[in-house]
Amino acid sequence: GPFQPYGRRLLRGLYMAQELYNLSTWEEPIKIIVKDSSSEEGITKAVDELVNDHHVMAIIGPLSRKVVDEAAEEAQKLWVPLITLTQKRDIVDIGDYVFRVFLTNKDQAKLLVAYAVAELELHSFGILYPEDNYGRFFRKVFSEELGKLPVKLMAEVGYDPGTTDFTQPIRNLFVKAGIPLPTRSSKEKPISVLSPPAFDAIFLPDQVQTASLIASQLVYNDVIGVRLFGTNLWNTPRLEKEYAPYLEGAIFVGGFFADSMKVEVQQFVERFEGNYDEKPQYLEAQAYDVLNLILTAKSRAENLSRGAIRSELLKIRDFEGVTGKMTILPSGDVRKELFLLSIRSGRITELKVDQDRLYLKMEGMQ
Repeated sequence: GPFQPYGRRLLRGLYMAQELYNLSTWEEPIKIIVKDSSSEEGITKAVDELVNDHHVMAIIGPLSRKVVDEAAEEAQKLWVPLITLTQKRDIVDIGDYVFRVFLTNKDQAKLLVAYAVAELELHSFGILYPEDNYGRFFRKVFSEELGKLPVKLMAEVGYDPGTTDFTQPIRNLFVKAGIPLPTRSSKEKPISVLSPPAFDAIFLPDQVQTASLIASQLVYNDVIGVRLFGTNLWNTPRLEKEYAPYLEGAIFVGGFFADSMKVEVQQFVERFEGNYDEKPQYLEAQAYDVLNLILTAKSRAENLSRGAIRSELLKIRDFEGVTGKMTILPSGDVRKELFLLSIRSGRITELKVDQDRLYLKMEGMQ
């Protein structure tokens, strides 16, 4: 189906975890049974066959939002742990056998705001966002996080997806903040007229190429000294190759960072490159972690039953995965450490920060 390329990446991460486990244990090797979630038989049939024909202990997936509810409902009915890889926020409400382990927009917004306010001590913010589902949701969660703190959201302005000239949206942002930009002819050189800048930071929840375009036009419109923040969409090799100059110093989030200095990440990347001759991306790393979460629960369970594995999953705290530290919450959701990244001298760099300390500091400011 349309998710086949993503499914293949997911499988590569699963096979990496399977290989490592089977080589390191005297127990019976684990097996991975693959079912196509887009097959004509339907997702309910696929879940039923995995449980009743193949006797699986847990299910990972599906990737498609269209069928994840159906899969979760069937897994709950059959009492088999289902670890979903979806941003769908209410999926864990289906039942106590349904888990969600994935990078969410809300988690990204929370970390960006925590770092901006608790670490950088920024106070005034603007949001420039695309008028689509992605942009509108990020505008909502980012503004909600700011609203919990003694800081100012000066203005938020949307623009049509596909926009290439951001002069008017930028001007609208400053007009809404009560600080209109001066006008000048296209032949005049930029002059810095805002000192200090009207905003400490501007959040740009869009593709990195669009963010770079906005950043260049901020400079053209005399907006100097404003810190830019972005989402995991910026965490791509294209940022270094094509868009770094205007995003120097910008801060964004990653679900995985292959160049991290963390030992577990380096070891995973080295093994993955040895197998596939390329660096892993987020989906491979997340799949690797999810299977290792299940294997950790399996190793701690008193008996090899689906109920025992579910119970042990709920006890996992501070699991050190290659995508960050994870704790399974009573709801079945995960509290996940993310990678905080920045562009420094044209390279994507990991920012070392104690995220738990940031969140505690934020709580004290609320």
